[in-house]
Amino acid sequence: MKAWADAGDKPEDWTFEWTLLGKDGDTAFVQGLTTYLNDEPTYDNLWVIRFAEDGRAREFTEWYMARK
Repeated sequence: MKAWADAGDKPEDWTFEWTLLGKDGDTAFVQGLTTYLNDEPTYDNLWVIRFAEDGRAREFTEWYMARK
C-alpha cells in the first residue's frame, strides 16, 4: 500500500470510469477503467464489494490488468 501511495498520482493525471455489472444479495460487481494521461498504461479493473448491513463495505477485492 505504501508503494502505491508513494507513486504520487495527482487527480489531474488520470481519469476513472465505472459500471455496475450486477448485484447478488450483499455483493456488487463493478467494472472500472483507469486511464492515465501521461503515457502510463490504461488499466481494466474488476471490483467485488461485499456490504455490511449498515451499507458500508465489509470486504473489497480488486483485480486489475494493464492494456497492451
